[in-house]
Amino acid sequence: MRPCTAPPHQPHGDHAPRHWGWVDPLAPLGGDAGLKDKLRAEADAVLSWVIGGWCDYRERGGLDEPAAVLVRTGDYKSESDAIGRFIDDECDVGGAQSAAKTGALYASWQTWATKEGCQPLSRVAFGRALDAKGYPADQNTHDRLRRRICLRSQESADQ
Repeated sequence: MRPCTAPPHQPHGDHAPRHWGWVDPLAPLGGDAGLKDKLRAEADAVLSWVIGGWCDYRERGGLDEPAAVLVRTGDYKSESDAIGRFIDDECDVGGAQSAAKTGALYASWQTWATKEGCQPLSRVAFGRALDAKGYPADQNTHDRLRRRICLRSQESADQ
């Protein structure tokens, strides 16, 4: 049950309720005349259930997301991740000997992004996105090599 509070002013005429008090949410369904007595009898069990639920909530750090929500969220993130899609489509990653210059990656990105209709990124923003993906630029080289990533066209040209 929830409290029903009075408005700041009293309505006039037939709109004025005769009784301001508790509204029984089950009343439209026929209600349960003995509900108060039943709840009083089970008060300890209800309190234990509430406390157990609260402890579980705190242990987990919140509510569990339904599996369908997790799948849709993952799909949305991957669709929204243009750099990730570029890497999947145009690059090979993980090889110990793989390396590509930032300039070559950026030139390929610009072509791919135009073809895919993606929002353009500056060279600096592109570089930061690669850094965030785990492909930082080697600070010891003049040509800003990025290790463990190379363009597929570059790899086939090297062979």
